[in-house]
Amino acid sequence: MRKKSIVVKKCKSHRIGIAVFAILMLVILTVCVWLFHSAAALLFYIPPLLIFAPLTLYFLTWNIRFEENAIVKRAFFVEISRFSYSALQEVVKRYYVSERNFTIRMQFKNGKTLQFRMDDENAEKAVKTLLTHHSIKTI
Repeated sequence: MRKKSIVVKKCKSHRIGIAVFAILMLVILTVCVWLFHSAAALLFYIPPLLIFAPLTLYFLTWNIRFEENAIVKRAFFVEISRFSYSALQEVVKRYYVSERNFTIRMQFKNGKTLQFRMDDENAEKAVKTLLTHHSIKTI
C-alpha cells in the first residue's frame, strides 16, 4: 500500500487575503483608468500587475509536499526543489517574532533550507511525518 503524501500550503486566510487584495487592487485600477478616459492611464496597470500578479500566484501555488521518499517544494505549478529525507541535516522548531508563530526550518546537507509556519495548512501532519525521519530540535 502506498502512503499518501502530505501537502503543506500557506494558511487559507492568507491565501484568501492576498487574492482579495489583488482583486481589489485590479478593480480600483480599472475604475481609475475608466474615470481618466485616457490610454496613458493604462500605464497604471503595468507596475501593480508586475508586482501583484506573481506575488498572488506564488502565494496560491506555494506548497511543500512530504512524499514517501522525498520532500518537494513547488511554486508556480512547477517543482522547485526535491530533497530526500536522508539529506536532512537539522530540523528546528522555533518561535519567530516576525512570523508571529512557530516555524519549522529544515536544513539540508547541501546548505539549502525549507521552512513552513505551524499555522500553515497540514503543518501538524507534516511535523508527524518529519518525526518519523528526523528529530526536531525546539529552540
